[in-house]
Formats: sequence, C-alpha cells, structure tokens
Amino acid sequence: MRTFTIPRKSRRWAQGLVLGVMALTFVASPMVPDAKPRPPSRRVQLWVQQNAIRAACMENARNLAALIVSYSRNNQGRLPDMTSPGSLQEALAPYANDPSIFYCPAGAPYRGNPALSEKTVQSISNFAGQMLVTETRTVHVGGRVTVLGDGRVVFR
Repeated sequence: MRTFTIPRKSRRWAQGLVLGVMALTFVASPMVPDAKPRPPSRRVQLWVQQNAIRAACMENARNLAALIVSYSRNNQGRLPDMTSPGSLQEALAPYANDPSIFYCPAGAPYRGNPALSEKTVQSISNFAGQMLVTETRTVHVGGRVTVLGDGRVVFR
C-alpha cells in the first residue's frame, strides 16, 4: 500500500497561505464597519403600539366585566345600572382599586349594555352570549373591544 505525502515545499506554502489569511483578517477587521441593526419602520412601530394598546384595553374590559359579576353576586344576582358610562362607574366604584379600569388606554370609556341594566342574571336568556361591556366609540383600527356575559373578550 502506498501512502501519499505532501512534499515539504507544498506544506510550507500552505502554512504560509493560512498564516497570511489570518494576518490579513486581523489587520482588516477594524476597517470593516459594524453591521448595526436597522430600526423598525414607522409602520411597524405603529402596528406594535396599536396591538399593545388593544391588549391593555382587552385586559381592562375583562377586569371591568369581572367587577360587574362581583357586583351581581353581592346584590342577589342583579346587575348594576348600565344606562350610561357614568352610572356604571358610580355603581362599580367601591369594587375598583384603580379608576383607570373604566377607560380604554386610548381614552374611550367603557359602557355596559343598557338592555341588561338592573336585571337579574337568571332572568336574561343566553346571558353568556350577551354583550356585557364595550367601548363607547371605535378607537382601535378594525373594531371595538367587547366582553360577553361568559367573560370572553372579542374584537369586533
């Protein structure tokens, strides 16, 4: 069996080539500008901001619906006065730790369903599917945040 060996001259040449490439890399690396990530476009920034506001709004609406349920449990199943945003706030103020819960972070107050105002939960057919809380006006791109009687938060 015959083995192949690299002649000495070729070995020295290959070693010199590798050392030369390494030296060139170390010398040239400070000259290459650092690749900095580009900031996101204004459109992406707005999209992220809108989604964050909508998520906070959905959380506020969910918490407000939980306050309505707590109110009804303490009042023999009767829902609070929901004829206006102000009457809803007045009824639920003792239950709320933070008054900002009554407003979307974009500024719109939430309103209850006036058709359910001061009724008992048992007297309402399909309470789970009824709109319980929604925004007074559309402030989000594409729709409004709404909470149904079963606690589901939907964006319509």
